[in-house]
Amino acid sequence: GATFGSAFAPAHTASFSKPSSSSLNVAAEDKKVGFDQEQFIAESKEMRLKHLEEQAMYALKISCENYDNAVFPNAMIAGDVV
Repeated sequence: GATFGSAFAPAHTASFSKPSSSSLNVAAEDKKVGFDQEQFIAESKEMRLKHLEEQAMYALKISCENYDNAVFPNAMIAGDVV
């Protein structure tokens, strides 16, 4: 039977080869050429804010058009209106 130690040991060992220098150079070039993380974050934030604003305006429009005395409660949580 299997011992406690061998129950958690891999059945076989995998062999991994070292990446070639050419594949490392390609990866380094990709990082140099292309992706600006800060700009991505700023654009994502702008998209989320625009979407939230559109949802809020839609909810206000529906509420005002369909209810005679619409009430909009809010709360201050850590200085933010929610």
